[in-house]
Amino acid sequence: MLTYDRFGQGATTARDPLDEQPGKEPGYGHDFVDATKDLHELLQAVVPPQPHGSQPGRLIFVAASIGVHLARLYAHHYPRQVAGLLILDSNVGNTELSDLWPSAQAAGFDPGDVVADDCTADVKNPEGLDRRNIKKLLPEPGAPKLIGPDGNGLWLTVVGHDPEAFAEESLKMMKIPEA
Repeated sequence: MLTYDRFGQGATTARDPLDEQPGKEPGYGHDFVDATKDLHELLQAVVPPQPHGSQPGRLIFVAASIGVHLARLYAHHYPRQVAGLLILDSNVGNTELSDLWPSAQAAGFDPGDVVADDCTADVKNPEGLDRRNIKKLLPEPGAPKLIGPDGNGLWLTVVGHDPEAFAEESLKMMKIPEA
């Protein structure tokens, strides 16, 4: 089993070297494609090579939240290496997150209930992960179609919160009002 933190996340304090390249807009140094390539390089270094002629690596990804997008992209770009995905509480890649929040025009709307001025993919984050291309990379929940090592679909399980319990917890922990 291998767990890892992307550049600038969790126990990984190093910044992505791409963040410092000339011409990069501050806060948007690397994107999902870059993070997917970083993961591939890491796996190339730590997963033992398979003997010639044997089955390719058969990885099962367990991914949560924004990491689900990375796991989906990895499985799409390196299908012979991914046998399955266990998806936990994925956020939505093909929508503007502001579409999920209460309408500012709704009766009783309180701007104080909204944590940030804007919660779209354009918002910069401390990690420096540019999320602006996610709708292009993952245009539909079921696309691109994921192909497993044997050329067929890979093993996939999706686990999500009970919608009512999630809404209550989101309100309590993050002050996100129920829509």
